[in-house]
Amino acid sequence: MAAMVITLHFEQLYELLAQDETISMEVWKLMQSIPKSNKLKGDLHRSVLAATSADSVFSDSLHPDLPFKLAFDLEVIHELCVQNDVTGVHPNQFLTHLRSIGAHQYFSQLLLSVPAPKSLASKKSLARMLRLISVLGDVSAPTSDVVAAPEFALKMLERLISFVRKCGEGTNEPVGEDDEEVVRMSLATIVPFLGSDSPKGALDVLLKYSQLKSWLVHLLLVSPSQKVRHEGYRSLCQIVRQSQNIDSEGHTAQIVTSFFEPLWDAMDVVKTYSVQSSEYFQMLNFLFKCTDKRSFKSHLYKLASLMTDLPFLETHHVDSPVDHVLIGAMTLVTTITRLVPSLKTKCHSLIKTVFDTFLFALPLATEDVDHSPPKCKTAESRSAGFKLLTELSKNNRNNYSELLSLLGSQITAVDLGHNYNFAPKKRQKSRFGYLGLANQGATCYMNSTLQQLYLIPAFRFDLLHATDQLAMLPPKENLMFQLQQLFAHMQESNQRYMETKKFCKTYVVDGKPVNTSQQQDADEFLNNLFDKLEQHLGPKQENILKDMFG
Repeated sequence: MAAMVITLHFEQLYELLAQDETISMEVWKLMQSIPKSNKLKGDLHRSVLAATSADSVFSDSLHPDLPFKLAFDLEVIHELCVQNDVTGVHPNQFLTHLRSIGAHQYFSQLLLSVPAPKSLASKKSLARMLRLISVLGDVSAPTSDVVAAPEFALKMLERLISFVRKCGEGTNEPVGEDDEEVVRMSLATIVPFLGSDSPKGALDVLLKYSQLKSWLVHLLLVSPSQKVRHEGYRSLCQIVRQSQNIDSEGHTAQIVTSFFEPLWDAMDVVKTYSVQSSEYFQMLNFLFKCTDKRSFKSHLYKLASLMTDLPFLETHHVDSPVDHVLIGAMTLVTTITRLVPSLKTKCHSLIKTVFDTFLFALPLATEDVDHSPPKCKTAESRSAGFKLLTELSKNNRNNYSELLSLLGSQITAVDLGHNYNFAPKKRQKSRFGYLGLANQGATCYMNSTLQQLYLIPAFRFDLLHATDQLAMLPPKENLMFQLQQLFAHMQESNQRYMETKKFCKTYVVDGKPVNTSQQQDADEFLNNLFDKLEQHLGPKQENILKDMFG
């Protein structure tokens, strides 16, 4: 009923869009939730079909100084261009007539006259104007001159570049959906401007843009919007590809150089934007493949240094952040060595670093659990590390031998046992960072007690740092060793749960390993455990238990 009442008073709501921005914003939100007025659409449809010029239809009805009203009017025009409407006339007839009366040129001129978008309303109207211009300028249309004159086209290109910078950088305010739409439509319009039919000088407008360096870096790295960065990456790649298809004057090399150099210079600050650097590295990777130069030695050394100096960002938690800088650097090294195989010899020492520090190094009990080796803890970074090692070893005997040696030492150190069906994803640690203990039959009393002890940070720290007075005992008979190992694995392992078989075999009651099929009292187990630990701790460390538990 409420929607029906609102629909009946649609024209009154439409007039309220001309009020101040506070009122018009609320009216806008309301009108977005209901269908457009068929009467409004019908009146506009008839006016356009009767008109001989776009100016005669829109000059009195479209008001750039009323951005919400302008945005709504542009939405209605766009709907009539792309959708079937109540008149029953195919929308392509409406669109064709709009083009024939110069609507594309009219709205392009209007675009040049509107001020830079600052408010939400101005961004909404700008996004819809760009979308409409895109529809009107469809290159498949018979009357679709992309530009009326070179001078006009160059001004338009400059304007579009400024829109991308203004709405995509997110320096002073968050990047919203309308900002993203302005960037998307601006880039979608820029790309054809630099195509085969572009006016002379169009490429210079972009490449000689005074703020090209910061424009590229903001678009691909600094912008907090993933959609903006993705659109930037996609559009810049498209500009390079279309230049390759029509390159008769060496434009591709000029474009690649103009894009590559400022982006490469930003490598010095990329760590600041680690979480949003994926598109930046993808673009560099694309440009490396497009360049004809093969003098990448200095680039290789810089990337190797960056990888080595990066702090440990990824953690053992399931929801760990992904180190996009590390992944990007490893991917670039992989690409460079694939393009220039002779540089693989320069990466011999890098194989051990990636294998050990990045992939298979084990943490120490004294290290912070979230900043301990290996450097690659997520599936994405470990995959990038694997691809790098594979490429460095391909067709290079020394690197291949080094990798085989490292693999051999790693395999020798691993106790495979009988667990040949190990599935890591099914045994991955909980996203909360804790893991369980396997029940050996009736050992829930033991497991619950050990978990409670482990969750006392001070006790866990003291136990892991304690010196065993009975260290001469074999590990299979050393309860202290087994408990320390169990706590260390509970702290550092990525598995969902840990086996307690070795601990149970070492925990002796009446001269025999504890009977795992017999339930026992948890308090009795705790007292017996402390009695046994006191023998391992000795007089100098006996306060570890007394100070904490009395």
